[in-house]
Amino acid sequence: MSSQQIHQFIASIIQGFIQSFVSQMLVITIVHFFVWRIFAPKLQRFRIQPVKRAGSVQIRQEIKNSIIVILAGLITTPIVLILQQMGYTKIYVDPNQYGLGYLIFNVVILWLIGDAWFYFAHRWLHQPTLYRYIHAVHHQSLDTTPYTTLSFHYLEPLILSGWIYIAIFLFPVSIVAIGINQVIGLLNNIKSHLGYEFYPKFFDKTSLKYLVNSTHHNQHHTRYNGNYGLSIRFWDLVFGTEFDDYDRAVSQVKNRKKPMKIIDNSVYRTIKISKIVPETHEATSIYFEPEDENFYNYLPGQHINLRIKVQGKVYKRVFSLSSSPVVDRFLRITVKQHGVVTAYLRNEAQVGDEIQALYPWGQFNVWLNPNGDKDYLMIAGGSGITPIHSMVRSILAKERTSQVVLLYANKSTESIIFAQEIKDLSDRYIAVLIRMRYSNSHL
Repeated sequence: MSSQQIHQFIASIIQGFIQSFVSQMLVITIVHFFVWRIFAPKLQRFRIQPVKRAGSVQIRQEIKNSIIVILAGLITTPIVLILQQMGYTKIYVDPNQYGLGYLIFNVVILWLIGDAWFYFAHRWLHQPTLYRYIHAVHHQSLDTTPYTTLSFHYLEPLILSGWIYIAIFLFPVSIVAIGINQVIGLLNNIKSHLGYEFYPKFFDKTSLKYLVNSTHHNQHHTRYNGNYGLSIRFWDLVFGTEFDDYDRAVSQVKNRKKPMKIIDNSVYRTIKISKIVPETHEATSIYFEPEDENFYNYLPGQHINLRIKVQGKVYKRVFSLSSSPVVDRFLRITVKQHGVVTAYLRNEAQVGDEIQALYPWGQFNVWLNPNGDKDYLMIAGGSGITPIHSMVRSILAKERTSQVVLLYANKSTESIIFAQEIKDLSDRYIAVLIRMRYSNSHL
């Protein structure tokens, strides 16, 4: 590559970044400004999630992620253009080269290929390792906003749009068709992460109901393992990955007549310690009994974010709830001493102490159906029992015909957290089978 080509390459990256950043972020910012700011009070009945978790901290992080993503994408664009100029690709610039009919076909076929690729690549990104190191960045936004649109790990867009880098070598691809699909993709992505459902009711009576709407993708962000589709629901329906209650969820939003009260969970609220109970020589349970009813609207397995001041320094920590939203009228976290905060909670905290907290939330949870008839296998070790214990107690109390098998490993009988509660469950419910294993014993 000559020095002139290198300069052109660098110049194209800089120019492309400015153009891409300004155009994409301008559209996103305008949508956010009007939907989430100016008209938010009037649009409350269209809001999907009743709890607002997206605050300024989340949005700032989403903008940072978006900048990195745009930069990463622009590194590949000049490479493709250079290959095109050298005649290695089948990209063509003149829209009249193959006629209007082929151009329209090109737009449609690229859209269909992109939609199919996205579904399978998206499911692949939910494999544990890929999710942990790549896709989890996007799922940090549980309550999605327009700024979530481009908030990815820098490698993710390359994976999700990898099909285009194959297509340009296989058949003639119009640069105009690519541009049209990019615009469609941006607008579709903004719609999916909008947090509000604006698809009209009449869509439900036509084939337009098979388009992915904001509720469809919003469910994916709150429940993780379903609704993977990009533009159409076809692949989710074919492979059975659409959530069973999707139709009910979208109908609930569309049929809402009055504005919904939005609960702001981007703000910490004060709760008091009501009880402290040693569970073992290593673990202690901290109880809270908030008067705010919103603290009790959580799912079994979810966690609570606490902000605690220790020796003049403020710490933020996340703890799984070991209490059950079905059975208990309190919140409970159970901790072992692993650092400054847990040491404070175990050794210094007193009943009546005030702690700052967000409402419980989280993607590790179980949705319960009173008519459910399922078989659950729960596996836990040591203090990992805390969210599992919440799930087991809730399942047995609400899904009376479901059965639970709990495998619980510990160092010794003395280290079993909730030993008596677990024994009581085993004695009370026929539907629970519990097996213990200790590190100094054999199965």
